[in-house]
Amino acid sequence: MLSVQPGPDEVGPGIARFETRYEDLTQDGHVKLTALPTALGRACFTELWPQHPLAGLAREGVHPILSRLAIEVEPASARLLGALEGRGLLRLAHERDADDNVRAIFLNAEASVWATARRARSDETARQVRVGRVFGDHVFTRPHADRASRKVLAFEVPGYPALPTQRYARPKFDQTVRIAPKARALETDFSADIAPWVFGLTHTDRNQHVNSLVYIRLFEDSALRRLGSLGRNTAVLARSVEINYRKPCFAGEQLCCMLQAYVTRDGDGVVGYIAEPGEPVSRARCAVRMQFSAPSDGDVEQRAS
Repeated sequence: MLSVQPGPDEVGPGIARFETRYEDLTQDGHVKLTALPTALGRACFTELWPQHPLAGLAREGVHPILSRLAIEVEPASARLLGALEGRGLLRLAHERDADDNVRAIFLNAEASVWATARRARSDETARQVRVGRVFGDHVFTRPHADRASRKVLAFEVPGYPALPTQRYARPKFDQTVRIAPKARALETDFSADIAPWVFGLTHTDRNQHVNSLVYIRLFEDSALRRLGSLGRNTAVLARSVEINYRKPCFAGEQLCCMLQAYVTRDGDGVVGYIAEPGEPVSRARCAVRMQFSAPSDGDVEQRAS
């Protein structure tokens, strides 16, 4: 997931600590997916980005907008109500099309998340374990400009290169909902969740649309309903999620979640997309892939620092 190679456009590391909430951990001490993106906000965008020469582009209406988020939870248990530590990096990169023209410029943020291990014995020394990783690619754009002026294909900052040197190829939207060749489909095609997604003000944030993490929470609910309807084990934890954002949702909308379940050697998974009823995946608001696994005896504090 965190595969962008180091280069001259890398900034970091940024380190930030933040408290876990009671609801951030499962009953066996595993950190939930939605607790981890805070590491990007604190370690990357609070610690690193304000000091970057390109941060001033915000005054000209240019912002890095989240377009894709990938999160993984490690098989490690954290201490209840302890602090999490995010260790983050920022990397600039650009994408080109088939004709070698610049298509987009990215600010890629990644962080590993560490916690104090839940002690197995009373005499064990407290130690840090990695509990997860999170990656977000952000496209530089002018979100409030007219459609023809929104794309940012070069920087115009005195003393700063017009383009990052690194190349980046973002995963295609439809790849997110494509079942891997080594997986076995549990259903022949996509079908709608039994419950529509109904958005209210509680799902929104100050960006005036549904918050990016809401989709993950709602999709996990939909995925568990689907796995349960197929007779699969639902006492499972969402270990990873990849979500590709295309268009925001807003309070007052009712949308359809289309799902298809599959199974791999590591556990069950579900791919899906959120769209208006009857719309194809190419018109979806976002596409999601979520992998589950059941807790096991192997879920121990593995990656000690």
